[in-house]
Amino acid sequence: MNRWRKGLALRLVGCVLLGTMAGSPARAAEADFLGTWLLYIDHRPAGFSYGTLNIERAGGALRGYIDGGPAPISVDGDTISLSFDWDDGGGTVYLSELQGTLLDGGIEGQITRDGDETGTWRATPRSGPPGMGLPPRPVDLSGIWRMRTDDGTGKDTFDMTAEAVAYQQAFDARYDDPVLRCVSDGLVRQTGGPFAKEIIQQDDKVTILYEDMHEIRRVYLDGDFPEDVEFLGEALGYSIGHWEGSTLVVETRGLKEALWHRAGGEPISAEARITEYMYIGEDANLHVELTLDDPVNYNRSPQRHTVLSSGPDYQFNYYSCDPDAFYRGLYLEDLLDLYYQRSRYRR
Repeated sequence: MNRWRKGLALRLVGCVLLGTMAGSPARAAEADFLGTWLLYIDHRPAGFSYGTLNIERAGGALRGYIDGGPAPISVDGDTISLSFDWDDGGGTVYLSELQGTLLDGGIEGQITRDGDETGTWRATPRSGPPGMGLPPRPVDLSGIWRMRTDDGTGKDTFDMTAEAVAYQQAFDARYDDPVLRCVSDGLVRQTGGPFAKEIIQQDDKVTILYEDMHEIRRVYLDGDFPEDVEFLGEALGYSIGHWEGSTLVVETRGLKEALWHRAGGEPISAEARITEYMYIGEDANLHVELTLDDPVNYNRSPQRHTVLSSGPDYQFNYYSCDPDAFYRGLYLEDLLDLYYQRSRYRR
């Protein structure tokens, strides 16, 4: 992990966030910012992205979180400013400022980076994914789906444990990223990414075919986890689901160790549990809101909101991956011994 990213992580996780002093009453306008918000960001060439914004008071300070990661915040009357670090998907990290104003119960504003305006954002209050607590009202999720926009906000820094920080600092994507060896990305990375997903829906299960690595996943709707699920150690784990309203709620356990980000080195332990909320939004797209609960590595659960679209011309293509190029490159550069020595970092 480079020096700049280390410094940014320390700034964001260990920052002192602006707010009123402990014991002093919150101003009315400040209190209006508190709560959970559905975040809509439009500042990248690939299009807009969704996320979750949480604004809380803790220890007398106002604290902001985007997709579970710290976002330094300040409030002045009805205006708000948030610092937002994000990865462009290629490993480059940027720091943007979200500045907004309360307007008709929501927040709207501009996004700037290095003083230049780069886009817009807005947030609307929400209590959670749609349909929670309602009687089951299944809808048809079948079809071939591809990412409609960027894979979530791209939030880069999360509140990790000391164990996770040590792993990330030692991580080197050149040797440790499983994708380079044609090994499964794991469930979190499979959920995002540019490859197609095909959903086949039946009464007792939902089957998801992943174009990437040609993996198959089944979400069982009529059972519980097997007794030995914690020892399963599978890339996609074991998933069970149920309907709340027209949202399919899926819980997955029995995962193998994996990575959260494309190649950022944020670890996922075998004890982790993943919850997904899958629903068709008002935009007719498939929304997948994912939360990772992994106390081994994260003090606060990371989140991701992926949006996928379907169309009559979408196809499920053949996928091919040959690890020879990876190993041959190491051999030609005389790096195979180093690769083998790093086995403890591989997922």
